[in-house]
Amino acid sequence: MKIKISKCLKVLLFVLFFNSIVLNAQQANTDFANQINTVFQNFDKNRLAHGFLSDFGLDVT
Repeated sequence: MKIKISKCLKVLLFVLFFNSIVLNAQQANTDFANQINTVFQNFDKNRLAHGFLSDFGLDVT
């Protein structure tokens, strides 16, 4: 009986640990995007040729 409880406890702890890692990975850090948006908030993108400005000057591909 003790062996089954021990195995169940180990599995439960592993699942809780793995779940916390997955949930933490789903939080997006938007600090840099907010700073860049503040810099370019008054920028008129219609005055530039198409494709000249790609994602605020950052190549994300």
